[in-house]
This record gives sequence, C-alpha cells and structure tokens, in this order.
Amino acid sequence: MTQPAAIELQQAIFAILSADVGVAAALPKVTIANAPTVALFDLVPQELIKLFESGQGPTYATFGQGTEAFEPFDSDDDDADELVESSHLIAVHVYSQQVGLLEAKSIIDLIRVAIANGRAGIDLPTNNLKLLDPVSAEYRRLDDGFTSHGALVLRAITTPKE
Repeated sequence: MTQPAAIELQQAIFAILSADVGVAAALPKVTIANAPTVALFDLVPQELIKLFESGQGPTYATFGQGTEAFEPFDSDDDDADELVESSHLIAVHVYSQQVGLLEAKSIIDLIRVAIANGRAGIDLPTNNLKLLDPVSAEYRRLDDGFTSHGALVLRAITTPKE
C-alpha cells in the first residue's frame, strides 16, 4: 500500500538533517523529557515554546507549512488510474533569539547544503522521488522583537512506486 508521499518526504528530510554534522553542530542540544536531543523537531515541545515566550529559548529548527498538488501521469498499467504525480512545497523553519538574523541565515544555509548533499541517497518506501530542491529562503524578525526567523522552502516531485 502506498503511503502519502508528504509523510515519506518529511521523514526523509528529517533523517537527512538529523544525520548532517553541520546542522547538528549548529543547532543546540536540548533536554526534552530527560533525553538530550538536537533541537530539530516535527512538533516543538511545549517547554521549548515557554522558554521562547520568555525570551530565553535556544535556537531550533522545525517543519512548517506545506502544500501538495496532484497531477495524473501516464502509466502502461490499466489498473493504475489512481497514480498521480505530486508536487510538494515543504518549509523548514529556524527560530533564533540571537541578535540579528545571522544565526538564522547561517543555519538555513546549512540545511540547504545538507538537503543538496543528501537528496541523492533518499529512497522513499512507497514513492519515487523525482526532484528535491531548495527554491527560496526568507528571513525576518518576529513581532516579539527578539526572535529571528528563517524559512527554507523545498520543492519535491514524487510519484507512487508501481
């Protein structure tokens, strides 16, 4: 059974970023539920959010919004009516309370490089990865006045494995 490509992509990107030495060195180690971990999250822990709200949060990276568009693609298989090509936009966000935007920009670039270096090794379980490229980065200060934010948008194209 085919798993949603968006789930497989997020898992693969998380694995690439978790294994990358540069990204792991740039993000701090934090203790969550008594376990030290690199500050890379799918779901940001509540205790980290509370630290950020107080202006004392460590830098962290997380997955943000995404979109997925579907296009039917030709197949030689008459039973493959449900096969579609999916185009994905996936955002990886960095939040930093360091002065200025330099740290957020540096980590976003490390993430971009990690994706470029790791994408060739991606083998999704039930989908084919046809493309995975960074397409844009955005940087800004949040309204709280002390948080810098960076977002890297990735574009991926997948098809189900036949």
